[in-house]
Amino acid sequence: MRTLLVHITTILFLLFALTTVAQAESREEAYFFTLTHRNGMLDDNVLQMLQLPDDRMAIMTNEGINIYGDRAFKTVRLDTTLYTPISNYRGQTHLYIDRQSILWIKTRGKVCCLNLKTLRWIHQPFHQFKLPRQPQDVFVDHNRQVWLVVDNCLMSADGKAHISLDPSFGNLQDMDVLQNTVYSFYGSGKIGVADITTGKIVETLSAYPKSVADNYSSTSLVAKSVDNKFYQIRTGNGGSVFLCFDPQTRKVRELFHCSYLLHTLNVASANEILISTQHGYLLFNLNISDLPREITQLSLPDGTSLSTGINTVYRDHDGGIWFGTYHNGIIYVSPYLGLFFQPEKHNGKTVAIVVVSVVVILLTLLIIRKKRKTKDTLSEDSLSLPTSTIVDFASTASEPVSSDSSEQELLQKARTLIEQHLSDSSYGVEQLAADLCMERTGLYKKIVALTGDKPVNFIKNIRLKQAAALLRDGRLSINEIALQTGFSSPSYFTKCFKSHFGIKPSEYSEKKR
Repeated sequence: MRTLLVHITTILFLLFALTTVAQAESREEAYFFTLTHRNGMLDDNVLQMLQLPDDRMAIMTNEGINIYGDRAFKTVRLDTTLYTPISNYRGQTHLYIDRQSILWIKTRGKVCCLNLKTLRWIHQPFHQFKLPRQPQDVFVDHNRQVWLVVDNCLMSADGKAHISLDPSFGNLQDMDVLQNTVYSFYGSGKIGVADITTGKIVETLSAYPKSVADNYSSTSLVAKSVDNKFYQIRTGNGGSVFLCFDPQTRKVRELFHCSYLLHTLNVASANEILISTQHGYLLFNLNISDLPREITQLSLPDGTSLSTGINTVYRDHDGGIWFGTYHNGIIYVSPYLGLFFQPEKHNGKTVAIVVVSVVVILLTLLIIRKKRKTKDTLSEDSLSLPTSTIVDFASTASEPVSSDSSEQELLQKARTLIEQHLSDSSYGVEQLAADLCMERTGLYKKIVALTGDKPVNFIKNIRLKQAAALLRDGRLSINEIALQTGFSSPSYFTKCFKSHFGIKPSEYSEKKR
């Protein structure tokens, strides 16, 4: 009788859970949500987006910066009088975040800076670097180091590196750093490879023949993948071209070209790339093919389709897709759908199907129970259904949910990798997925299934556990612990710590003494 009650309780629980899921799925916001001026944005014309180290989204619109986090916006209206000229930059809106939590905003010959800690604009941002003259351009590499172009020299803002530029290569349009090598991308299609210690160019490559260089000389946008390749879109009078440069082999490969403009580039994982265009967007899955899926319509929650007006596309650390539009604000697509999957609309029929299915399962179990009892071939204990409890492994640092040894091994390996990169604030879901030889979407689903939490929280909570251990040790200050455990600032560390443990780090430290 006890086993039968277990069956019935389990089935009723499943009925409740599935009904709740079906009802949740029937709501459009379970798959999509839109963000516009009605939600607190300054305006609906999205120019560019960037995810910050603390997982908030920075969204540049016509009127200013919109910081989205905790389901709310903080906005800072643009003050155009604070723009500083940079004569070499001719591209569209580009956002960078540096090590000091300064947001750099470049757009067509000018730049301005916002302090993300205070949400205040910075007056004359170049004055802090004590330069001999006004820079012609500014870049921030993927390590969040600021670089400045002064005359024919590319110099790090900390003054430790000076790279000579060859003016015959044309205008420097992009750059990045891998280990001790600086890679610079020029308007002519040339790629300079320079030693960061000597400052000298040791090798020069060409992305394409000189005969087509003028076709793509206008603008460039480069993004590094987690496997340390550089993807680049270039535009010009001849349309656009999409390239892949492998620093290991020193080879450039053309992946795609077209007669229209490519707008923004987002390297979602080692093999998944998103590019917004004037006609919609392109989805590349290089595991399958070099050819993209060209998508010209985006289905909206109200059943309509958006066929034009997608200006920028961004995939966040959790795999969610953010579409920035010219006139309709932002459209967000949940990672649970897979890339750009249009969900079915559920209604009362869904719930009815669930109920009928559960009743059938219950009757089947009762019949099986009766037959087994008649034959008396199995003990009552063998009829019990196994039960499991979802444990938040990331936040409690307890044993993983699954008893499967391979899944326990995966979680342990993930935790070890995070601990090995603890002080690296940029080490996130993308890098973890690459180190585990997994696609980001696959890792997302696996972590959620095994821990009941998102990978971002999984990583954050491991950082917090280590921070608590350092606080108990008592040898480091709170500021030092924040940096050593990979938090972008002491204030953000304090906020996360209090949210997780219920008290501030200073209070925790005092209680442990």
